[in-house]
Amino acid sequence: TPLNAIMGFTDHLLEKNANNDDKVFLEKIDSAAEVLLKLINNVLELSKIESGVLSLSPHPTSLSSLIKEVVDMIKDRLVHKELSFELNIAETLSEKIFLLDKHKIQRVLINLLSNAIKFTLHGKIELSVSCDDRDLIFQVKDSGIGIHSDNIPNLFQRFSQLESGPSKSYEGTGLGLSICKELVTFMGGEISVQSTWRAGTEFQFTIPMHEADPKEITEAPNIPFPLAAIDLPLSVLLVDDSSENRDLIQLFFKPFRYNVTTATNGLEAYQAFTQKEFDLVLMDIQMPILDGYEATKKMRKFETDYKQMPTPIIALTGYALTEEKKRCYEAGCDIHLAKPIKKEILFLAIQTALQLYR
Repeated sequence: TPLNAIMGFTDHLLEKNANNDDKVFLEKIDSAAEVLLKLINNVLELSKIESGVLSLSPHPTSLSSLIKEVVDMIKDRLVHKELSFELNIAETLSEKIFLLDKHKIQRVLINLLSNAIKFTLHGKIELSVSCDDRDLIFQVKDSGIGIHSDNIPNLFQRFSQLESGPSKSYEGTGLGLSICKELVTFMGGEISVQSTWRAGTEFQFTIPMHEADPKEITEAPNIPFPLAAIDLPLSVLLVDDSSENRDLIQLFFKPFRYNVTTATNGLEAYQAFTQKEFDLVLMDIQMPILDGYEATKKMRKFETDYKQMPTPIIALTGYALTEEKKRCYEAGCDIHLAKPIKKEILFLAIQTALQLYR
């Protein structure tokens, strides 16, 4: 939750065309926050693996769409370092639908591509996807500094880094590759690496291939939308016990015609909900007195008892585990967003939510 405010307010200030000196400092804050977020996510991923709560969630998935989303996430870093990028997807795979745990595969690819970008000063990054009779094969290749042969045996161990000590040149925690191996193994695949010092590195991992019926695909189309599409006179109930998060969301809403009512816990939210009609509810989950799960359940019961049309409820929460998302949906939330939340993602969720009960 604190990172949500740090990253949100920083993005807002960067959008406001800060002067050159301030912009440099703001970009450093934003970059440091991204590193911290990655570290937190890695630690959470490891805790899920160690506690045995990690589960597979395979869904019919377009391989081309999965890869496009990954490339979109890293393209700014490629441009920043002036690296060329080559994507190769076997023609036999590009239009097919597979049963995949999309988010775990993307996590592995982003980790591998991020490392490739970090350790490549100039040249090219390549991402290739092919298959054999049994597996999908993903390859990430770079023209970077390479890895000494004596470092390769320990590469996938936790906290293993190519450099250590106060003179190391590259930032990192040494968790990324360990998590990649854990996730690939959990999905039934294997991961390997080939590298030559000062001549580049190639990672390869496999995932068992299970083709799905294209009619079963449930992914939403990746279509950009204009912010004007949600510039409506909306009445919004914003529920969060953090004043920083409430201020941030209201800052996002400032250019639009939104009438915002705030609540600092689930009980306040429920009381406001029963006294006024809202077009949208943004619901935090972990709150004092009454949490977001119970507040949402009470709101849905109130709607049923008084035969009211359902109000779209978006969960905005630091809870990102699969089981916690499931609890949000079971309580009655329509959409789940994990903090820290980007403004564009929030508005896309609002646009989606407003279409649900029309």
